[in-house]
Amino acid sequence: MPAQSEIAIDESPPRERERERFEVSPLSAMAVLAVVTAGVVAAAFGTSYVAHGQLSLTDWLQPREIAGHAAKTLLVLARSPAPVLLVALILERWLPVTPNQRDLTRGFWQDIAWYVADFIREVSWVPLYLALLVWMRGRVFGKFELVPNGVLPAVVAWTVAILAWDLIGYASHVARHRYDFLWRFHAIHHSQREMNFFTQHRFHDVDVLADQTLRTIPLLALNASFMALGIFYVIALAHFRLYHSNIKSDYGVLRYVLVSPQSHRIHHARDPRQLNSNFGIFFSLWDRAFGTQYPHHDEYPDELGIDDEHFPIDQGTRIRDIPRVYAAQLLYPFRRKV
Repeated sequence: MPAQSEIAIDESPPRERERERFEVSPLSAMAVLAVVTAGVVAAAFGTSYVAHGQLSLTDWLQPREIAGHAAKTLLVLARSPAPVLLVALILERWLPVTPNQRDLTRGFWQDIAWYVADFIREVSWVPLYLALLVWMRGRVFGKFELVPNGVLPAVVAWTVAILAWDLIGYASHVARHRYDFLWRFHAIHHSQREMNFFTQHRFHDVDVLADQTLRTIPLLALNASFMALGIFYVIALAHFRLYHSNIKSDYGVLRYVLVSPQSHRIHHARDPRQLNSNFGIFFSLWDRAFGTQYPHHDEYPDELGIDDEHFPIDQGTRIRDIPRVYAAQLLYPFRRKV
């Protein structure tokens, strides 16, 4: 008969794991969120200044200006995903992977928090950082262009730009899985255990910074058409949101060209054998060309997420605790491994 202490240990692993999970205090969470907010405000002002040139900080911080920016942001936040979200909800009822999965999945509100954060950085520090990379390119390479304007017909130039963007995105994605330092931040994206429409936006800022750097520098060297990429990204974003949804489809013959909900669900599986495959962003061509395509197109793994009991998982979190969990997830990649 086992000792009493052994029985206690055997009966309490969930509580033990809960205590081991990385957490931050409410005060630390407030400090982290204050720093993030200050950085976003500074970046947003810098972006406005670069775009317009004449806006003063005093004018920008006027209550009327702040209210106007907030109203516009809320409007776009609600309106931007609405059409694709409607399609996703219809398809989730018609072709669900998990028939009993609720629309408000576990961790849904944390996904909403990441969606808001993703939108805010897209209008604050991301354009400012891209402007910095463009400026650095000019300082380093001057007027040199690997592919000068006008050499290729517009249609060819746009096609090359889109394919280059997706191929470099594939390479960036592989790197963010293969190198431990980069994976620590990219793991945030894989932490959702019940994927939904908004899981697409669950990205750590350092992960976004790494991805933007790895993608943009080669595209600048190629003199890629950023107008073409901007238009394509709007279309691609709808596709990204769909294949993160609870949709059971491999796209039929289109799977040989496009990333499908089935193939990307494999990529979000907890099983490392599946997790380290299907790195395609929009096109599945690169996975097939470089041998990283998972061979079975009819598998739909049930266990998603990351296999890390210390990670501050948000499934089941109360809404009032979302800021604290968000702060913990931001800090977790910097935590020294034990």
